[in-house]
Amino acid sequence: MKYFLAFLQILFFCIGCSKKESMLVNDEGEIFSFKAIQLDSAVEVGNIYQSQNFAAFTDIANYNGTWYVVFRIGTSHVGGENGQIKIMTSKDGIEWHVKDNIIEERRDLRGPHLTVDSANDDLYLNYFSRNALRSGKFDIVNYISKLNKSTSSWLPARAIQYENSYNTRYIFWRYTYHKGRMYSIAYRSPLGDEKEKNLGLFNSGGDFYTYQFSGPINVKGRYTETTLRITETDSMYFIPRTETVNTPIGISIPSYNIVKWDKNPFSSILESPNFLFYKNKLLVTARDSKRSTFKLFSYDIETKKVQKTYTFPAGNETGYGGMSFNPSNPDELWISYYSITNTQSLIKLAKINLLKFLK
Repeated sequence: MKYFLAFLQILFFCIGCSKKESMLVNDEGEIFSFKAIQLDSAVEVGNIYQSQNFAAFTDIANYNGTWYVVFRIGTSHVGGENGQIKIMTSKDGIEWHVKDNIIEERRDLRGPHLTVDSANDDLYLNYFSRNALRSGKFDIVNYISKLNKSTSSWLPARAIQYENSYNTRYIFWRYTYHKGRMYSIAYRSPLGDEKEKNLGLFNSGGDFYTYQFSGPINVKGRYTETTLRITETDSMYFIPRTETVNTPIGISIPSYNIVKWDKNPFSSILESPNFLFYKNKLLVTARDSKRSTFKLFSYDIETKKVQKTYTFPAGNETGYGGMSFNPSNPDELWISYYSITNTQSLIKLAKINLLKFLK
C-alpha cells in the first residue's frame, strides 16, 4: 500500500505491473475478430484486441449503430513511452477495426472515456494528459474531442477550462450528459491527505468545454476516479474509487450540495468503479482491490443490498470496465475491460443477458 499511496502523489495508478514492449506498435487499420466463449447461460466473453504493448483502461459506447471501444496503449503501466489513446470500431460487435491512434508529443495520455449527448446526437471523447516538470511535479491538462458526424473522424481535442476559485487543479475522470449539461466529479491533483476533501462536482456550460465548480463533495480521504449518473428525476448517484476504506455509494438531489452515503454496500475497496441504471438496480463494474479481480455487482436501489456478484476471467491485472446497453436489445449489457497476462495485453468484451443473469 505504501508504494501505491506514493504513486498517487504523481497521478498514476499502479499495482506493480510488469513492463511490456519498449516500443509502441502502430497497428492502425488492423482487424480483430471477437470469438466468444460461453461461460454460462447469461455470460459470454471474448477478446477484441491483443498486443505485446500495455493495453488497458477501457470504455465502450454505441453511437448511431457503431460500437466504439477506447483504451490507453503504452509500454508499461507506469513509465516507459508516453501513452496513446487507441479507438476501435465495429458495426456488428464481431469484426473490430483499429480506427484511430491519438498521440500528443511529449505528453502521456491517460483515462479515455466516451460520452453520448443524446439530445444533439453527438459523441465525445475525454482524456487527460500529463507532462513531468523540472520541479518534479506534473502538468495536467484535461481534454475533450468531438466526433465529426459527416466524416466519422475526431475533431482536434480542446483543453477544457474550469472554475478554480480554490486554486486547485483537478483531473476530470468520467463525464455524464444530463438535460443539456455535462457533469463530472473530478479529483484533486495532487491529492490532499486523508483529512481533506479531494472530490469536486463540476457542470458545463452549453459548449461542454467550460465548467463551473458546484462545490466539494462532503467526504474526506483519498477518493479519486468517480463515476456519476443522474436519474430522470434528477437524483444523482456516484461511486468513487477508494484506497483505504471500503467503497461507498453517494446519493444527492438538486442542488447537489448535500450527499447521503451508503457506506459499505460492496464490503470491499473498489478501483475505477463504473455503473448504469437498470430498472431498480445499479449494475456496477469495478476491480476488487482486496482480491485483484474484475467484478459485476447488482445493487438493489430499494433494499440497498448487493444481490449478485460475478467475477470475470482475467490475468494478473484487470479492471477499468466500460459499460453500454445494446440498442438492439436493452436487456443485454456489453462490458469492455482489460486483462494483463505474463505474455500479452488483452482487451476483452463481455455480453450479459440480464434477464437470465438477474434471475
